[in-house]
Amino acid sequence: ASSLAVSPGEKLWVLTRLAEMADRLGHSGEADAYFKAALALNIPDAYLLAVYAEFLLDENRHREVVALLKGKERSDVLLVRLALAEKALALPQAKEHEAAIRARFDAARLRNDKLHIQDEARFYLYFLNDPREALRLAQENWQTQREPSDARMLLEAALAAKDVAAAKPALEWLAQSRIEDRHLQKLAAKIGELKP
Repeated sequence: ASSLAVSPGEKLWVLTRLAEMADRLGHSGEADAYFKAALALNIPDAYLLAVYAEFLLDENRHREVVALLKGKERSDVLLVRLALAEKALALPQAKEHEAAIRARFDAARLRNDKLHIQDEARFYLYFLNDPREALRLAQENWQTQREPSDARMLLEAALAAKDVAAAKPALEWLAQSRIEDRHLQKLAAKIGELKP
C-alpha cells in the first residue's frame, strides 16, 4: 500500500492472494474487502473473478455471483460458477447454462482437452448428482494438479461418494503441506467421521 513502485498488476496479484489467505483462515470480512479492492483496480482477470465467485458461493451470496459474472459466460470456469449460483436461486437460465456447460465438456473430451477437469468433476457432482464420476474426474485431475482447490474437489467428491480411501491422497497432501484452510479442514473432519 505504501510502495509507489508497485504496478497495478502486482497490486492485483497481492490483493487476490491476501483475499484467499483471509478466506482460508475464516476471516470473511477481510477477504471480502481484499477482493473488492482487487476488483476496484478494474483489471480484467478471470482468476480473480473465479476465486471471488467461489468465496461468494461459500458465503451463500448467490445473487452477487450472478451480478459479478453476468456477461462473462464465454469462460467455462466462470460459467460453472454462474450456473451454480443460478441453480441455488432456482433461476430459469440455470438449465440453459447447465446444457451449455455439458456441451462444452463433451466437446473438450472429444479434443482430449483436460484443462478444466476439476470443473467437470464439479459439474458431475453438483449438476448431474453423479458422485462416482465426479470422484473419478477429481482423481484424474489430482494426478496433474495439486492446488488447494484440487484437494477440495477431491475431498468433496470422496465425501459425496462415501469413499474414505479415495480421499487419502488429498488428506496426506493436507497433512504434509500443513496448509491452513478452513474448507479443507472441515471436509477432512467430515471424511474422518465416515466408516472406512
